[in-house]
Amino acid sequence: MAPGANPAGGPAALPAFEGGAGQAPPPGGTHLAGGQAATAREPMLLVKRTVVYVQAVLLLAMGVLGFALGYVMGQARARVQARQAAEEAAETPPVVVQGTLVYEKAPGELAPDEDAVALALPTNMQPDIRFQARGLRPDDRWERDRTPGLEAIASLGGDYARANAEGRVELVVRKPGDYYLLLISKHADRRPGDGVRPRDATELSAYFESPLDLLGTKKYDWSVQHFSGTPSPFNHSFGKDEQ
Repeated sequence: MAPGANPAGGPAALPAFEGGAGQAPPPGGTHLAGGQAATAREPMLLVKRTVVYVQAVLLLAMGVLGFALGYVMGQARARVQARQAAEEAAETPPVVVQGTLVYEKAPGELAPDEDAVALALPTNMQPDIRFQARGLRPDDRWERDRTPGLEAIASLGGDYARANAEGRVELVVRKPGDYYLLLISKHADRRPGDGVRPRDATELSAYFESPLDLLGTKKYDWSVQHFSGTPSPFNHSFGKDEQ
């Protein structure tokens, strides 16, 4: 009888596993002679280096294109907003605001506060670069064509003026609305030790690099006013010189 043949004439029996007759082979693959297991390798995906380079270039190009589109759209939006602002300015006439600034030269005697400062700034707009005090203080030499900051103030829609010999000032703001109105005396100083009110300093610091440098020791008034275009002259007395 041939080795491995079934005496009953049935199919040949499978060889028994070395671990013992009738014992199932352990999981994890087929065992070779000597007890070594044959482990199947996981499939590998081979990609050409040129394909990787092409994909990297495409990703970079898409990023650059996205940035360029965002920049172009931002510039277009800015141009539209500037055009709308110009159209609104053309449709809405500017508002002229007039006032008189005086101080108490002697007890019971009011005098024009010549060269006192009047400054209007819109409450809903702030400069990208804050203004310097140089040229805007009452004791600074007044030259409209050479004073730094005037163009930036006008670009916000505000205005700056000095009182004339009669104490009169005139401001021209871009359109009706709420404005901060800053008045600084030329001839009246605060009492020694009287500083700038903290709230005023905080609000002024949104527009000026150094509110303390701007105001110095001068008396001032900082308030919110609504300019509607209807003539409503303001009059303000700084009181007496406390120095």
